[in-house]
Amino acid sequence: MSGLGYTLLIVLSFVLEAKVRVLGIMPSVSTLIVYSIGLRNGHLKGLAFGALIGIVSDSLSGGMLGPNLLGKGVAGYFSASLTGLLFFRWTPFIGIIGAGTATIIDRAVSFISISIFHGMSTSVLHALYFILGQAVLNSVVGLFIRPKGND
Repeated sequence: MSGLGYTLLIVLSFVLEAKVRVLGIMPSVSTLIVYSIGLRNGHLKGLAFGALIGIVSDSLSGGMLGPNLLGKGVAGYFSASLTGLLFFRWTPFIGIIGAGTATIIDRAVSFISISIFHGMSTSVLHALYFILGQAVLNSVVGLFIRPKGND
């Protein structure tokens, strides 16, 4: 995919995140993009692309810079680790687990970062509800995201 394609994909992900809600929970589409890049292109690209999308997300939120950069960077790195650790054949079930776990990692790291450096903005139970809700929504899409060579 070209640079313009990635740019359009990122913009579309932020538009969808702002507009789509399921039971009051927005899917984390940008995390799915980071998951896909990490899964298909390795640790370095997953981490770098996650950090790039994270800093854009932080900039658009108008809040503190850093939590999404860190969360999405770690999620991208984790995604690449899935292909290196797996000694068995890729299945859609692994895609579901991977997308959900990457979402939990991203959102939990962001929430913890904001809580430590900016103060607790919501209760842990409320944050857990949204983190797990986003993970479930993203897990459905994880069915269709596969590592390179398994298309």
